[in-house]
Amino acid sequence: MKGMRYIILILKYHIIIEVNLIFYNVMETPQLDNRVAER
Repeated sequence: MKGMRYIILILKYHIIIEVNLIFYNVMETPQLDNRVAER
């Protein structure tokens, strides 16, 4: 059970980091923003 807690925490932090990196890239480059808008 303890192992599951660590996995969940790692997944949460990984998702937060991924979202922050994507958001930062979108803010930096308008081209990515256009690609996201199309989806």
